[in-house]
Amino acid sequence: MGIIRKTKSIELLMQEFENQTTAISTIELIKRLDSKLNKTNI
Repeated sequence: MGIIRKTKSIELLMQEFENQTTAISTIELIKRLDSKLNKTNI
């Protein structure tokens, strides 16, 4: 695996995964982060 840069997008996604105890679908991530991220980034 390559280097993971600490961008705002990565930080937001990591927060979602840390707060969740089960798997999160891409569609659910898009719904949750729609106002913060472009769906292409997700």
